[in-house]
Amino acid sequence: MSTAPKLAPIQTRTILITSNKGGVGKTTTCVNIAATAAPTLNVVGIDYDPQRNFCKWGQRRPSDVASIRVIDGSLDQFQTALTRAAGCDLLIIDTPPGVGAHAAAIRTLAEKSDLVIVPTGTGIFDLETTIPWARGLQNIKGQKVVFCLNRIDTRTTRTDVRETKSLLLKAGRICPVPVRNLTDIERNMRVGKSVVDIPNHKGSSDIIDLWHFAKQEIDL
Repeated sequence: MSTAPKLAPIQTRTILITSNKGGVGKTTTCVNIAATAAPTLNVVGIDYDPQRNFCKWGQRRPSDVASIRVIDGSLDQFQTALTRAAGCDLLIIDTPPGVGAHAAAIRTLAEKSDLVIVPTGTGIFDLETTIPWARGLQNIKGQKVVFCLNRIDTRTTRTDVRETKSLLLKAGRICPVPVRNLTDIERNMRVGKSVVDIPNHKGSSDIIDLWHFAKQEIDL
């Protein structure tokens, strides 16, 4: 089991990962940020997605890495899970796609969060869905809503990425480093790990850079 020292208790910081588009990597983003922060912080996750993939990942997590408690929740009664998560250093919230029926719950979660991350790919369908969604959240949380280019195919040209960044920057802020779509990132999730749990693993630099950005945003 990891013996890295935890920091002294701090006021809980909350990161909400959300999009009304499926397949953009919300849960993967939750997993990777949680695993990166867990060696030094008391990290708790809430899984509001009925598929419960974040929860299942937490249950698979082995004893040789930093522990992360993931609570299953329902957007119909979202406050219940928040109460159960009280007292942690970092709370990471996963949400389902197509949350129109729970728009009020998402608005409240955004209000309570220190940072809202909206993952998106470079495809036009991703952008046409996530950009309006993020703009709606910006009305609640302002500059603390940021896009994260995620699952970027390594064959995608720099021009495509640059053009996508340009479109996103017109709509708001963006995490400075895209997260690539790498086999190692998905493979480690099968055993309850993240690439950051294995030193110098391929893809770990993407995740570490994302955490460093988020960490600055939430004043940790």
